[in-house]
Amino acid sequence: MADLLSVPTDGRYPALAVSPQQKREMILTALLEQLDGIATHSPVLIVFEDVHWIDPTSLDLLDRTIARVANLPVLLVMTFRPELQPTWVGQPHVTMLPLSRLSRRDSAGIIGGITRDKALPDEVIDQIVAHADGVPLFIEELTQIRPRVERVERGSRSL
Repeated sequence: MADLLSVPTDGRYPALAVSPQQKREMILTALLEQLDGIATHSPVLIVFEDVHWIDPTSLDLLDRTIARVANLPVLLVMTFRPELQPTWVGQPHVTMLPLSRLSRRDSAGIIGGITRDKALPDEVIDQIVAHADGVPLFIEELTQIRPRVERVERGSRSL
């Protein structure tokens, strides 16, 4: 694990004389055994976001984790886009909860939270909602851009 995390061992532990594939297998096994150990003492929450961008080794670990948690007190929550077709969907211990895009009302609620309920013109809210297409992160980003633009515009007027 020290090698994986680039933790210096200062020569206290000799380097393992194993192939990269064997080292990978040892690391994945150690991580899963650590999960087993933690879950025997208390329930565990694991969150993976944007699994649609996952690399192959992490996906292998995730696949193994999903198989392992079937018999453990573990809640594994993942977010991923519909284009990902994971192999574990449909397993008895896996539940899918598809989320739809936010409504205009919910989108406006996020905008209000970001602007601290400072009223924006309806046309600005309409533009943000239209461009964000109900995606919360985009709503947040587009709403945060507006105050920066206003500050720049105000600053240029004073020049």
